Amino acid sequence: MIRNKQLLKKKEQGYALIIVLLVITVFSVLGLTVISVSFNNTKQFSKETTQTQALNVAEMGLKAYNKELGTKIATVSGVTESNFKQKLNDDVLPEPLNSSSDSSLNSMQGNPSYTVTHGEVGNPTDNKITLTITSQGISGGDTQTITQIKTFKYQVVSSGNTGDPNYTPEYMGLKLPYMDGALIMGNSNTDYLVHPKDHNENELYNIYIEPNEEKCIGAVLTKNINDFNETFSSIKKSFQDALAIPSDLSSMPKKTINNIPTAPSKWTLNDADTSNRWETSSDPVSSKVNGHYTRNINFTQYVNVNDSGGTVFDHSLSVQGGVGISVPTEIHGDAYINGSFSINKNTIVYGNLYVQGSIDVNANLDVRGNVYTNSAFNINNNTSIGTTSSTDSIDTGNVYVNGSLNINNSAKTLINGNVYSEQAFNINGSTDIGPLNQSITPTVKREIYVRGSFNIKQNSPTNIFGNVYTAQALNVDSNTIINGNAYTAGALTISKPFNVKGNTYSADAITISAPVTFGYKDDKLLPHDGYVYSGGALTINSPTTFNGNLYLDKNWTALNFDARCLVEGNVYSGGYLGITKSTIFNGYVYSIGYDNSMNIQYNGNEPAPQFNRTVYIENSTYVNQQKVTANDGPKILEFKQGAVIKNTAGYSTTGDGEIYFGLQQHGGDNSSGSGGSSGNSGQSPITIVDTKTNYQ
Repeated sequence: MIRNKQLLKKKEQGYALIIVLLVITVFSVLGLTVISVSFNNTKQFSKETTQTQALNVAEMGLKAYNKELGTKIATVSGVTESNFKQKLNDDVLPEPLNSSSDSSLNSMQGNPSYTVTHGEVGNPTDNKITLTITSQGISGGDTQTITQIKTFKYQVVSSGNTGDPNYTPEYMGLKLPYMDGALIMGNSNTDYLVHPKDHNENELYNIYIEPNEEKCIGAVLTKNINDFNETFSSIKKSFQDALAIPSDLSSMPKKTINNIPTAPSKWTLNDADTSNRWETSSDPVSSKVNGHYTRNINFTQYVNVNDSGGTVFDHSLSVQGGVGISVPTEIHGDAYINGSFSINKNTIVYGNLYVQGSIDVNANLDVRGNVYTNSAFNINNNTSIGTTSSTDSIDTGNVYVNGSLNINNSAKTLINGNVYSEQAFNINGSTDIGPLNQSITPTVKREIYVRGSFNIKQNSPTNIFGNVYTAQALNVDSNTIINGNAYTAGALTISKPFNVKGNTYSADAITISAPVTFGYKDDKLLPHDGYVYSGGALTINSPTTFNGNLYLDKNWTALNFDARCLVEGNVYSGGYLGITKSTIFNGYVYSIGYDNSMNIQYNGNEPAPQFNRTVYIENSTYVNQQKVTANDGPKILEFKQGAVIKNTAGYSTTGDGEIYFGLQQHGGDNSSGSGGSSGNSGQSPITIVDTKTNYQ
């Protein structure tokens, strides 16, 4: 008998060992599965991010190439019908372009780069040549390619054909009246005149005025001052008509986000079980089988999701209290939570997430629908919101936060829809907003609405595929791309490389302390694309490219170019205009400031500013150019198409500096003549008549 008991006990111990081994095996498999799923989600998220960045880099390369192409088309000379192909191939088409010298790209994560090339130039047909340009963007091992098929045409464009010998070509939506003379300056008498600056041979400066091809000093024109004032009024109206400034910028974001949807207050689901327990691991409901809830479930109090091995809700759930996630969890319907939601293990919600309290994400979160919270949304770990399938609805992936939205701890975040935040929006991690619609329909723009301030903090590269509206300040302290417009009713402060491909509106001051590009300049840039409007002072301390028009609408606001800049559009300044660094102005410059309207002052180590179209100053102008000691000889401060100053002007140089005024450009043919040194209408005989862009 004793022997039989001993044998039975040994058998029982053997069975227990087998059971323990089986349990360990099952949990090991489950653990490996969870790790694998988490790894795959993170890997997929990272791949989507690098693909998006590679596409953006390819767009940047194409933009840079088209910018150089446009410049060469505008400046090419000696083009005839017989040498059209040769001129296009030799003098117009840029050499292969890459991003090796682009410091803003080199500093970004993933080591993004681009290369742009063009195909072989074929023979013209009907004076047209079709060419393929290819831009390849690379980021983190992913490659994206964009091709543009451009058609170039040879056609002579003559402003003289208008029948108006004083016709001036339109530029960036602006058509100004022609004013004869190189430098026209008003005074208190009955006449206005070309600047009669006294020239002293013993002084070390020269001022040149060119009414024809021969340089002369002190040429004088006289006209009635009333005509002068009338012309200035016409100029001012032309600028104001061309600039599409919102009448009440400060109210724009507020009007847009007045009604942020709130999480619904109904918490009872139909056709559902009810649980009064606060731990899902001990729920007695009949629909729960091995951690699966096979029906809708209503919880009457706080829930701690802690089922061993994870929990799956096959349908929706509602909770009368808060929810804490302690194990990997899947919710295959909607989640209604009448309290806070704390996510401490990887969680997937296939429907919408409605939370009355705050949401705290401390593990990977994937929400395939929309997110609604009536309090703060704190993202501390990798998060994806919105479906990632291009065949699904574009109405998913929206985030509605009636508190603040905070992306913390360098969390990687992908939001495929719109973002609405009642309070501040703080980004402190890599973030993409709105890329989903790009694969469905590029015409649908995602948008961000922030009633508080919008802060993009350090080491948080951010890509936004739509418009941004913020009722307070917009602070950019990390590499950021906004593919739409940026509207801020507060100040705009830029401390890291920044690119707004649409328009930029700030009701307060704009301060630029890092390389910035405003507007997406290609051959299809419209007159009102890429505008920058500042309701306060605009201070530029870092190289900046303005691909559209630039304007300050209020008196006494300062526009200071304290860095080398490129302004492709027209400049309208309601206040002081200061230039201390080399800046290229390819459009008209117009200032109506009360006093010291334009002050140009730079040292000899700095190349001179360039004014490639007529400068109109309603009040005073002062130019102080110090000695230039460049290897290529004296630098010339040049107003290539003249300057018009309504009141007084002072010009001085030290050393061997020179100031030069050319004639304003007006009608004529494409040969040298009365229109100045070039005599043409400012339009190249080579034009782009068609462009087709393909994303591969």
